[in-house]
Amino acid sequence: MIQELMIKRCGGIEDIMLLIGAEAIMTINYKEIPFSEVEQLRPLWEKLRIHHYERASDFKNDFATTTFEQRQQKLMKNKKAIKIYVAEETSLGRIIGYCIASLHEDGRGEIDSIYIEAEYRKLGIGRTLMKRSLEWFAAVGVTEILIEVAVGNEAALPFYRQFGFAPRTYLLKRKPV
Repeated sequence: MIQELMIKRCGGIEDIMLLIGAEAIMTINYKEIPFSEVEQLRPLWEKLRIHHYERASDFKNDFATTTFEQRQQKLMKNKKAIKIYVAEETSLGRIIGYCIASLHEDGRGEIDSIYIEAEYRKLGIGRTLMKRSLEWFAAVGVTEILIEVAVGNEAALPFYRQFGFAPRTYLLKRKPV
């Protein structure tokens, strides 16, 4: 059984040691990074883009052609604020997961993107990052929060349901003719 043990909390930075029994297997450092450092997420975002491409049935080209720069521009459009929370495996010194949350100009919140490296899933890292985002929304008074889930990525729905998210509408897009 994997357990979490908080070993340090300082400012907005928190280290979590993951334990199996009494043996430490890794230490995860959770922190917020500014949007000016979003380039650090490029390798993970590329993996997420490929993940969506491989699972898409009708709009593979959308995932094949969208660049990281285009995604950055879309993130900035009509947003009042953006928070980026990351999880770093301290022994490797590399980011293994992230969650990007944004506040739209109309007051809605959005979980824009969340990704955890495959070998680090099911360890509570995504849950911790999602909780941070939801805590931020609560702190700034956001009550309407949206998440878009790509068709083909339905396996992610149970993860979102544990935080109270449920499908509200189906948005259909006409295929290119």
